[in-house]
Amino acid sequence: MSLSSLNQTGILPGSSLDRITATFNAGFRHNEKLETRFSVTYINTRSKGTGAVGANDPNILGLTSVFSSTLDQKLFNPWKDASGNQINHLVDNVGVLSNNPLWIRHENSNDRDDDRVLGNVSLTFKPWESFSLTGRFGLDLEDDKRFIENSKGTITRLLGDFNSDNIRRNILTADIIAQFGTELTEDISLNLLGGFQYNRRLFERQRIQGVDLLVPELFSPGNSAQTIATRDFAETRLVGLYSQAEIGYKNWATLTLTARNDWSSTLPIENNSYFYPSASLAFVFTDAFNIDSNWLTYGKLRGSWAQVGNDTNAYQLDFNFIPISTATGQYSLDLSFPFNGALAYSASATIPAGSLLPEEQTSYEIGMDLKLFNGRVGLDLSYFNTRNENQILAIPIPETTGFAFATKNVGRVDQVGFEIAIDATPIKTEDFTWNTLVNFSKVESEVISLTDGVDRTIIASAFNSVQVIAEPGKEFQLFAFDFLRDEASGRPIIDPETGLRQQGEAKSWGSVLPDWTGGWVNTFSYKGWSLFATVDVKWGGVMKSSTVEGLQKFGLVKETLKNREGTFIDTEGVLVDGDGNVTDNDVPTQNAEQYWRNSLDGGASVAAPWIFDASYVKLREMGVSYTFNPKHLENTFFKGLTVGIEGRNLALIYSKVPHIDPEASLFGSGTDGFGVERESVPSTRSIGFNIRLTF
Repeated sequence: MSLSSLNQTGILPGSSLDRITATFNAGFRHNEKLETRFSVTYINTRSKGTGAVGANDPNILGLTSVFSSTLDQKLFNPWKDASGNQINHLVDNVGVLSNNPLWIRHENSNDRDDDRVLGNVSLTFKPWESFSLTGRFGLDLEDDKRFIENSKGTITRLLGDFNSDNIRRNILTADIIAQFGTELTEDISLNLLGGFQYNRRLFERQRIQGVDLLVPELFSPGNSAQTIATRDFAETRLVGLYSQAEIGYKNWATLTLTARNDWSSTLPIENNSYFYPSASLAFVFTDAFNIDSNWLTYGKLRGSWAQVGNDTNAYQLDFNFIPISTATGQYSLDLSFPFNGALAYSASATIPAGSLLPEEQTSYEIGMDLKLFNGRVGLDLSYFNTRNENQILAIPIPETTGFAFATKNVGRVDQVGFEIAIDATPIKTEDFTWNTLVNFSKVESEVISLTDGVDRTIIASAFNSVQVIAEPGKEFQLFAFDFLRDEASGRPIIDPETGLRQQGEAKSWGSVLPDWTGGWVNTFSYKGWSLFATVDVKWGGVMKSSTVEGLQKFGLVKETLKNREGTFIDTEGVLVDGDGNVTDNDVPTQNAEQYWRNSLDGGASVAAPWIFDASYVKLREMGVSYTFNPKHLENTFFKGLTVGIEGRNLALIYSKVPHIDPEASLFGSGTDGFGVERESVPSTRSIGFNIRLTF
C-alpha cells in the first residue's frame, strides 16, 4: 500500500495544483494451483488558476502590449471597487484600456477537479507446473470536471460568461491468457503464450455555457441571458487475438515470434481486421564462444522486425449532422437556437472516407550491447528504420466543393536513425566512485509521399499563417511568410515611402524536428555522499515564438532600446529603384516604435524575425544526498535513511531563442508539437529537499 501527496503553488497569482495518489496491491494464493491478485489506484487532482495559452481567452501573458516591466505592480491592487467593478486598468499610450492583470488572475478562474480510478483483478489457474491460464479484468474510470469563468466587466468578455465542462472516460479491458513453458531438451527451452483481449472505450461530455450574466459572480445557468448546453458521446470497441513463441538455446540465443490480429469498430467492415507480426533474435556471443577476456566481459547482438496496426477515432466513416444550439464568432456568442422556433444542425465540413484502411507501421532494428574491462565500460549501439503508411488524416480540399477536408489514408513517412549510449566508471576506489553516462540519438524523418493531387498538407497551424506542414522529400517543415528580399543579397527591400519592410512570399524555414539529441549524466559517490548532474542537448530544428514577437513589438526587452529618442533607419534593408538599382536604405521610419511594431511583421503576416534555431543545452537535474551508515541506525526503527537536495530545470546553458524556454510549445508534446510557441506560461526551476526512509 502506498500514499503520496503533491502540493504546488504556481508562479501565476492564484494558481495551484494538489494531487493525492493512493495505491493498494494484494495477492492471495488459494492453493498450489490457484492464485488471485488485485490492485487499485485512486488519483485526485485539483488545479486552480491554470494559465491560459494562446490568445482566444483573456490571458495574463497576452498583456505584453501594455504590461511594461517598469510599472509598479502595486498600481494594480486593488483590482475591483466595492461594487465589484474592475478598476486600475492597464492603459496604453493612446488611451486604450486592457484588463488589470490581477483581475484576470483573481476574478477569472480556470479550475479542474479530476478523479481517476485504475483497478484490475486477475485469477491464475495452474493445473500443472508448465501450464497456466489467467483471466484479467481492468477498468480505468475518469471523471474530469472543468470550470472556466470570465467575470462581468472583463474586457473582451464584458457581459461575463462561464463554461462548465464535465468529461467522463471509461476504459474496460479484459484478457484471457494461456501460457506454456517447457524444456524440449537439455539445451532448448520453449515458452508459448496465447491470448484474447476485449477493449471498450467510452467518452462522454456534457457542457453548459452561460453568456451575459445578470448578477456578477453568480455563475449559474439561471443567471445567464443565454445558456447553451451540448453533449458529446463516443464509443469504440476492439477485439484482439495474440500469441507469442519464445525459443531459447543454452541461455545465449533467444528467438521470439509474435502475432496479433485486431478487429476495430472504427474501421469499415471490409477493412476492420488487421494482422501484425514481429520477430526478434538475441545472441550473447561471449557465452556462445566461451570468450573469457579481461577487456570483453559481455557481448550481445540483437535484431528485430515488427509491424503494428492502428485504427482511428470513432464515427469517421459516415457523414454526420450534429445538432447545435449556438452560432459563434471567435470571441463572443452571437446567436442561440431554437431561433424563431427553428432548430439548427451543423453539417460536417469533412468528407468521410469511402474505404478506410488501418494505419500500418513497419520497423526493423539491429543493435549490440558490450561490457568491457570487467564491466567498467558499457556500450549500447542500435540502428533502426521505420516506415509509416496509410496514415489517417483530414486532407484540405478546395472549398468550392462545399467542404474543407476529406478523410483519407495518406502517403508514407520514413524514419531512419541510430542511438549510442556509453556507460563508464572511470574512477573506482574503496571510498570514491565516478560513473558517467553519455547518450546520443540521431533520427532523420522524411515524408515520402502524400496522396494524389496533394503536394502539401497541414500538420498543425497557428496564427499569422504559421503552419507545420508535411511535404514530400522533407521532414515536417515550418511554413511562414518572409519579407520581400533582394535576390542577390537576401536583404529586405524597404518601401521608399515609409521606410518599412514589405511582405514577401510564404516559404519553408526548415524542419521543426531536431537534428540530434543527447545527454550526459555524471554521478560522484564518496562514502555516504552522492552528487549527480544531468545535461540535456537538443540540436537543430526551428521554431516561431509569438511571445518574443510581443515582447519586441511593444518595447519590453533590451534590444528595443536602440535609437528610441532619435531617428531610426533600418540599416539591414535596401532600396530598389525602378531600374533595379540596389542601394543601402536611408529612409527613416517615423520612430523606433514603428519599426518594431509595424515593419518587422511586414504589415501583418511576416513571421521571419521571430523564427529561431531551436537548439538548446540545459542543466536538467542536479542533486546531492547523504546515506547514513546502517550501523548508526541500529537502535532505531529504520533500516535505511537518506537525505538530499535536488533541483530540476536549473539552467539554460545555451539557446538562440531569446527571453523564453525553447522547449515551450503551443501544441504540446509529440511530433506535431514542435515549431510554434504562443504566450506560454514560463517554465520553472524547482529545488526540493527529500528524505527516504526504509523500515
